[in-house]
Amino acid sequence: MRLILSLALSICLFTSASAQITITNKVVPVLGDSFAYALDTSVPFLALGFPAGDQVWDLSFLQNQGRRSEVYRDPALSPAYNSFPTANAMLRTNARETFYRLSANKVEELGFANRAGGPIPGFNQPTVYSKAVTVFNTPTTFGSTLNYKTDVTIPFPASFVPDSLLSQIPGPIKPDSFRIRLTTDVERLSDAWGKVKLPLKTWDVIREKVTTNTTFAIDARLGLLGWQDITAFAGAFVGGLIPTGKNVSYAFRSNESKGLIALVSTDTTGNVVSIQYKPNTTEVASRDLTAAAEQFELKNSIIQDKIQILCTNAETGNWQLNVFSNDGKNLYNQSVEVREGKVLDIDLKNLPQGSFQLLLVKPGTNNFWRSTFTRS
Repeated sequence: MRLILSLALSICLFTSASAQITITNKVVPVLGDSFAYALDTSVPFLALGFPAGDQVWDLSFLQNQGRRSEVYRDPALSPAYNSFPTANAMLRTNARETFYRLSANKVEELGFANRAGGPIPGFNQPTVYSKAVTVFNTPTTFGSTLNYKTDVTIPFPASFVPDSLLSQIPGPIKPDSFRIRLTTDVERLSDAWGKVKLPLKTWDVIREKVTTNTTFAIDARLGLLGWQDITAFAGAFVGGLIPTGKNVSYAFRSNESKGLIALVSTDTTGNVVSIQYKPNTTEVASRDLTAAAEQFELKNSIIQDKIQILCTNAETGNWQLNVFSNDGKNLYNQSVEVREGKVLDIDLKNLPQGSFQLLLVKPGTNNFWRSTFTRS
């Protein structure tokens, strides 16, 4: 009897473990991807469960009260493009444009620009991070972590500050300029897995707990004393313009679909304030990737500093051709005309020695092709 119980328990554990998924690079976004989301802002009490596996989150009650979309556009469409020379994609949400470097296995964020100005009204400057931050990478499994930090410095002249505030700064030396230091720490922990039930489909997912903590400080430049922290005096002046504090949200990802399956946003007390969710059943299936792999053929030999790609069974039209270094830097970006039987030539004379990744994307679709090559 004990043996039977032990065997039954083992079978249950194996069945449960086999339901875990891995998020792979087949759902990494590419240029031209477009994702639609529905938004429900009147969510009743929702039990999010504990960090664990084999859970079910029933969100089938959600109502479509609004819509938003994400489109990975050509960054050259933005007036701020020159500030992000390594960007190969841009997302435009409301008044903000966020710039990214997309590669085969990850998404890096480079900074942002507000179409109405900088990060604070009246400061018309793009915000470029001191270094790129990885905001999504693959493979992702249960227990995976991804932590990153952005530091932004926003300078502004003393003429912007009212005399009433300047008079509060102690000492005989008055500042000639100021700067705001904005720091955002993000912790992403894949703390649970299971199924999410949406109105149109049930998805196998991994849940990410996303904790974001934003702080700011204000410095004044006081002659030979250099930069001095005056947050205690001036913090109230700009505090209302900059969203700060700690925020927790829960992102649900699937290996069946690009984009998020759902995003649950909470307030400081942990109560759910809104849920963004996938309003359709569109998938990225393995059969689609197999078909995509048959669209092009990379020639093995390098001839006169060029490699050749044969269009074997590709969709006719305009495609975007990119070459990435292994650290994600976009080294080559060109629009190419594709038709069956055509050979595409890629000039390598400006590339260093090393290994590289090729990416061909049909803009506005989920159709893409990846390969690698080495230049010795």
